[in-house]
Amino acid sequence: MARNIEELSEDLFTDDFIRIFQPILFVLRALGLARVSIKYRYPTGTSKWYLLYSNVFWLLNALSAVYFFFHCGESFDSKYANSTLKFGVLNSGINGILVVFRNNLERNNKFGAMYVKLQKIERYLNMEDTKSINKQLRSQSTIVMVVAFFVTIFWIVLFKYLFMKSMCIPLIVNVVTSIGLQTEMAQIYFIIKFIVTRVYYINDILRQVTLLSIEPLTKPMDDGILFVVSNTLDQDGELPGELVSGMHCIFQALSDFTGLFQFSLFYFVCQILAWNLVTIHYLVTSMKEQGAADTDLLLCVMPVLVALQFIILTLCLKAQDLSTKLEESRKLCIDIISSPLINGKSREHAKRLILLVEGRRSVSIYNICTFGTRLPLHLLAITASYTVVLLQLALL
Repeated sequence: MARNIEELSEDLFTDDFIRIFQPILFVLRALGLARVSIKYRYPTGTSKWYLLYSNVFWLLNALSAVYFFFHCGESFDSKYANSTLKFGVLNSGINGILVVFRNNLERNNKFGAMYVKLQKIERYLNMEDTKSINKQLRSQSTIVMVVAFFVTIFWIVLFKYLFMKSMCIPLIVNVVTSIGLQTEMAQIYFIIKFIVTRVYYINDILRQVTLLSIEPLTKPMDDGILFVVSNTLDQDGELPGELVSGMHCIFQALSDFTGLFQFSLFYFVCQILAWNLVTIHYLVTSMKEQGAADTDLLLCVMPVLVALQFIILTLCLKAQDLSTKLEESRKLCIDIISSPLINGKSREHAKRLILLVEGRRSVSIYNICTFGTRLPLHLLAITASYTVVLLQLALL
């Protein structure tokens, strides 16, 4: 009984950890996208009542999309802008249907288990500045959600009064609900950033051990002061075993993270590619028929495209940062093993860290593509090739 209580207490979240994801989880819960509920500092699955709310909410979104097609389809003077807007509403409706299926099929506590593993990383590593780092992440997540809210309101008001002939309520519903997928992308970003800060901490300790092999403790520095060893090392200046446990927990969390979010990432990448191709198609067609680019089309779609490209680029840069930090961990461990001045536990722990890092150093989406800096370049290459083909056909 006492052991079960102790294991349960280890799964309890600290207040500063909860505050990191609190703004994001609040928005996801309001939009019917939440897959975890945190009560009394403990993660649990969503209730049946919330699942009912999510189904009704996204059913309303799908009905709003249908109503828009039959009654609000001519919001712009330009037929190309109207066609692009219809594509966006259709995309939002498909997103709602897929989300409902996903939330009904994934009724388990894997999401909460992933957050528990993220929390255990902190306890294994015992970082001194954990609270300050988490406070910084909390401030950033809050700023992102507040800015996203005001940008959405500004976009709706701007287009309602300046560019569109009319804007019906179903269109506003679809615009608001389309923010749900972008909010999940923000959740992915901060989870990756949380892990990156912990890997950076591990690399800092590995770097200290490497420096100790170059500058022995008995060798004074130029000003007569001995080299100061961080208190994260053992008394003998060796790697603590908690680093291996922390890194193992990191990869467990990454494994759960990939399984839980690869569908959202894959759909988001496909959405960006579809937006790019559809916009280029209508833009080239308008230039061919009118002799100039369609102004309404540019004003309607370009802000959305720029925002989507910025989101995917930011995510890919942070994922690449994680891969770079893990590769650095592997190289530092190799330096520790190859050093003749390091013996004992440090070598054994370094070998175990290498075995962990060798298994996974990047985030893969269904083993189709790697989530890194090459992904935006691939999307740009596909869009550029499609643009060249359309321009060739338009000039014939």
